[in-house]
Amino acid sequence: MRCLTLANEHLKQAKRQGIKRFVVAGIIVKNKKMLLLQRRKNDFLGGTYELPGGLIQKGETIKKALIREIKEETGLKILAIKDYLDCLDYFSENRKQTRHFNFILKVKPPLKIRLTEHKTYAWIEKNQINKYNITKEMKSSLYKFWRKWKKEECLSN
Repeated sequence: MRCLTLANEHLKQAKRQGIKRFVVAGIIVKNKKMLLLQRRKNDFLGGTYELPGGLIQKGETIKKALIREIKEETGLKILAIKDYLDCLDYFSENRKQTRHFNFILKVKPPLKIRLTEHKTYAWIEKNQINKYNITKEMKSSLYKFWRKWKKEECLSN
């Protein structure tokens, strides 16, 4: 899978740069709307909306982490990793530099969300991004996705 090959190259590069904390997240689309989850108020970056995903555990591949995290956070099962969108860096609540990898996913219908770690969720359209509390870095990735999706309508679930 070319998209995983590129992401794995970026992962190796991050390790060479001394980054030791890695996160994966997935873009899931339904009816031209993207799924975002809202962090609980008492969490790091509490109240912000984000893509479903989480930490890559020691010894875990990117693919296995994506499958596990999407299932844990939403109850959804990944059918395909369609593409690797991008990566971004940030500092965690413990001030650890973190490399965050974003992927475009196809999940098994029906898309019934079962939250376990977040307060709520929203299906949003591109023109609604600024109505939600989303970090600047994540907004940049979401806009990149919408530009790409406009060219490739096949990215819908």
